[in-house]
Amino acid sequence: MHETSPAVPPGIPVFDCEQTVRRLWDYLDGQLGSVDRRAVDAHLADCDRCPPHFEFERRFLETVRAARDLTLTPDAAQSQALREHVVAMLVTKGELQSPGNSR
Repeated sequence: MHETSPAVPPGIPVFDCEQTVRRLWDYLDGQLGSVDRRAVDAHLADCDRCPPHFEFERRFLETVRAARDLTLTPDAAQSQALREHVVAMLVTKGELQSPGNSR
């Protein structure tokens, strides 16, 4: 990304990939202020490398949120069941290779 990128509106800082990725979770959780959100949006619009990373993490969060419908207790069996459910959902969506199919 170049410092003079036309995707960055006046008054919005120019973030490089590292600065953008450091804001990933706050961005996805809707916790960034408007200036930082606009700077991340501008970077994502101008970068070839960051959008796939953000998209993967967004889909991961959606999968975890969908899986949390399970009743959670401190029980180890429940925790294992949740992990297995999340992995199964990621495999079904093609985001993760089946643990039995690893090379």
